Amino acid sequence: MRWNPRISSYTQERFDKDFPSGEACDDWSIWDYQKSHSGDLYFMAKVGSKVNGIVWGGYLNGSPYQLQDIATDQILPGRFIKLTYQFIQDIDKQRAFTSDELSEVLPNIDWDHGHSGVQLSIEDSEKLALYLGNMMLHMKEDKYIT
Repeated sequence: MRWNPRISSYTQERFDKDFPSGEACDDWSIWDYQKSHSGDLYFMAKVGSKVNGIVWGGYLNGSPYQLQDIATDQILPGRFIKLTYQFIQDIDKQRAFTSDELSEVLPNIDWDHGHSGVQLSIEDSEKLALYLGNMMLHMKEDKYIT
């Protein structure tokens, strides 16, 4: 998944408010919705910012769905999915899992651009999960990561 706070309805200000609770926006646009299933692991990469990289992660919750704009009664384009959270970090302060680090581990993935909800190959998914899992085992929880 990708989040660009400069263009997203989920703003940096909202993230800053949500961060202390360990939660973030749970209705998220998903590009590869036909390949997505409840329980799939996801990681949210912040893009378009001074510091890019993974800011939260967890599991997809339920099936992709369409949203209706209450003001216009129009069905919004694309699909959305509910997200659950296993960890969340303030990457501007913690600086773990930055796009520079991730590009060294998985250089064939563009960590700074692209659609939200793009599914990785099985090989890339396994490599990323092992890398992140190993890094998290050795991290101490502090006020910038939960």
